[in-house]
Amino acid sequence: MAEQAISASDLRDRSAELLENVNRGRVLIRKHGEDRAYLISVRELRALEETIAVLDNQRLMASIRQGLDDMEAGKVQDANESFAELDAEFRAEE
Repeated sequence: MAEQAISASDLRDRSAELLENVNRGRVLIRKHGEDRAYLISVRELRALEETIAVLDNQRLMASIRQGLDDMEAGKVQDANESFAELDAEFRAEE
């Protein structure tokens, strides 16, 4: 994803253009040469929020770590087999 840096005055002068093109990459906004803020798309913000939520969920992270450990240890199953087992379980419950 491309990133561009602009001054605060450029932000003021080009805000409509920047908003129109925000999906092309984030924009770093500087004031007096100092990094002050980012302009990012809603889609990127939502993805960041989702990532934070996953990282913040200790049970989910433990499950992910366990899954990675299982993969490393060779404890894997073909996805088609897993779905077949789930289908059989659901049919048995009906």
